[in-house]
Amino acid sequence: LSSSLICRSVSDTALGLSGSLRPKSAFHGVSIIFLLMTDLTKAVTVKFRLTSSDVFPALARHGLRRMWFLLLLPILGAASVVWAILDPNNGAVTLGPACWVFFVGAFLFGGMPYLHTRAAMKNPNFGGPMALTVSEKGIDFTGEHSNGSIGWPMVKGVSEMAHAILINLKPAGFQIIPKRQLSQADVAAFKTALRLYAPGAAKLA
Repeated sequence: LSSSLICRSVSDTALGLSGSLRPKSAFHGVSIIFLLMTDLTKAVTVKFRLTSSDVFPALARHGLRRMWFLLLLPILGAASVVWAILDPNNGAVTLGPACWVFFVGAFLFGGMPYLHTRAAMKNPNFGGPMALTVSEKGIDFTGEHSNGSIGWPMVKGVSEMAHAILINLKPAGFQIIPKRQLSQADVAAFKTALRLYAPGAAKLA
């Protein structure tokens, strides 16, 4: 049943039980508000242009969440480098291996996201403005040279960063929506639609 039929049924039932006009008007007002809210959140479209400053933090965060257990490498490497410099006569730590451990960790959490960002920005589809629409059917997106759609069963969840909203996809990957390119009203409307339709979006602030 559509929302309008459900609201009308509730209103008619209330009238039949009470036999008075006052409950009918009250339920009628509720039904109007409900329908207006449904129309407002039916579909929300945002337009933006992805830049490397949007993609790199998202990729770095994604890598950190996947490989958090390897974060010990750059920390231990940096500590070992400092130790080797301050106490060069200590045979327990040497500068060469310490630098190697540090640079491996730095590459995992800094170098790899940077290289992936450069590769992503070479995609011709990122060369122009993009539009993303959220509705009850799923996500529709349009890029410079392609367009497509994603159903909600393919969405794993939604997360939010200081600069962007991430729609996490199954089995991997995510869609970046940079908040800094949107107005506060657009961000609020987009998050409202995500809370309504997207799985795991209730935790959005």
